[in-house]
Parts: sequence; structure tokens; C-alpha cells
Amino acid sequence: MRRSAIIILACLFSSFGLLPFAYSLPWPPTISVYSIGFNYESGYSNDALTIKKGRGSTMPTPEWITGNRNERFAYIKSQSSRKVRVQFYIEPSGYSNSNISVSAEVSGRGIGYININTVYFQGSQYSTPKVMTCQGSVAGSVDIRSFSWSWYAEAVNGNPLEDPLVIGTTGDHTYYILLAAPQAPMSEPWTDVLDYACVWAAWSTTGSSACTAILNNGFSAHYTWNMDCHRLSSDFIRLVTSLGISASQHRWSSKNQNVGDMSYQRTKSIDPVGSTWGQGVTEWAWHQWSEAASSQRDPSTATSKSGNWGGYEDDLFTHYEQRIGSYPYY
Repeated sequence: MRRSAIIILACLFSSFGLLPFAYSLPWPPTISVYSIGFNYESGYSNDALTIKKGRGSTMPTPEWITGNRNERFAYIKSQSSRKVRVQFYIEPSGYSNSNISVSAEVSGRGIGYININTVYFQGSQYSTPKVMTCQGSVAGSVDIRSFSWSWYAEAVNGNPLEDPLVIGTTGDHTYYILLAAPQAPMSEPWTDVLDYACVWAAWSTTGSSACTAILNNGFSAHYTWNMDCHRLSSDFIRLVTSLGISASQHRWSSKNQNVGDMSYQRTKSIDPVGSTWGQGVTEWAWHQWSEAASSQRDPSTATSKSGNWGGYEDDLFTHYEQRIGSYPYY
């Protein structure tokens, strides 16, 4: 009789909301990707290269933050097993001491898919950032590429989900592919320069082919020669060194630049870059061009010649005096 009375009272209290019941968490939890860092540590043995946004400060990382940031990053061609650092967010707060098993599928021209990783929430709705390895390789030529990841949760607190829980998609993630580690003066290349270099040298696999492509696709088509050979040369060097090609500058001048008929260096018949020019002999008081990938590269004429500077001097000039030191970059 006493037991029956207790059961009846419990039902009455429950009906009027007077009996406290244990709080039940919704199942499954709501999970989202909060951030992805591509250049998350010094060096580039595991992650992306350090680059500068525009032509200013170092690119911030994480490069991708949901609803807030989506920046570009860069890799060296043919690198494999690139690593990224990913952070997740979970709701409701009752799951702030949980763990989840996640994976990602790749779409587009990416750096690989991501196998199952266990991610931990340790007293916070934001997970401890997890370093994950991409199962794939960077393409083997210069380019600008984009991809996205579709993320899935496979288990929560070790309990497998009947079907993987769709977390969501991140991207588009856009990245540059370089030939090698960037060289001075662009050891931390600007995105303003990479935006041109990776388009003009697209599909190049060697330093020589990249230099030739930049001269043909960039200078011949887009630059106008206005006697500023030092600026053309400096621009060319910034473009190729951003791709990982070592380059230097040479500068030639007539004796004292104003002595008799040696006040100018006289070229063979050339066609300087720019649509307003045509074939003809040019005279310079001094001239500057570049050397890269075992050839002389002259942006003022958009030409390359294999060999050292002396050979190009003999090839270009019919009347010249001396070589002097290089000018600094402009």
C-alpha cells in the first residue's frame, strides 16, 4: 500500500513539473569546423610556406576561420602529406568534455583527403586544435588552385554513429604552387606578386621554363617599356624569386656616361616590350637586366639568352664600354 502511494505521488508531481528529472543531452551533438591553419608552425617541412598578404604583413593564421577569414597559402610543388591544424566547435555546452572522431573528403584540385582523427574537447566548446595529415600530394607545376573539404563525424565519445554526421563544408581554400623555397628578395613572397607569377608561369616545372613564360606572358603582353630598365629588371626578379628561382642583376654603363661617342651603348636592332615600340636600334647611357636559371633574362626586350653576362653583352650591344656594379632593387 505504501509503495503504491509513492508511485501515485511521483506521477502527480511529474504531471505538474514538480519532480526533478536528469537532464538529457540531445543526440547527436551539433558540430562545426571553427578554424583551419595551413601555415601553423615555423619552417615548411610539414605545413605551408610563410607568405605576405598583399605586399605588407605576414599572412595571418589560421588562414580559415568560419564566417570571418579565408586567406591564401602556398606550397612547393610535389610536396606530399601536408599537415593542417584544425579546431572544432560543439553544442550544447554539455558536450564540452567529449571527444569526436572526424574525417574529411576533398573536392576540387586539393592537397588530399583526411582520414579519421580523434578530437578532444577539454572543458570548452572549442576543441583542442588537432594536427591532421592530408592524404595526397601537391601538384608538380606552378599554379593557383582551389578546393573544399566536406567534414564528417564518425563517432562521439567512442560511440559510433549509425551514419556519419555531416559537419559541413569548408572552402574554397585557394593556394599557390611554387617551384622551390622562395629566394631573396622575396623570401616571404607577396600575394600581389604571386597572383601574377603563378598565372604567367602556370604549368612550368623548371626554373628555365618559368623564367621564359614570365617574360613571354608577362612582359611581352603586359608591360610598356619607357626607358626604366631597372624597374623592369627588379619586377622580373621579384616575380621569379617568389617562385623559388635564384636571380641577380647586372648593370652596364658607357664610360662616364657622357664622353664623346661612348656616351651611349648602341644595341643591335631589337623590339622593346610594349605595343608602342617597334624594331630598331636603341641607345642607352646604361642598361640593366637579370640573370636567372643559367641564362641572361632581359625584361626590356622580353628575351633570354643562355650563358653568362658577357655573352649577352656581346649579343645585344654593337657599341659598348664597360660593366659596373649592380643597382639595388627598386
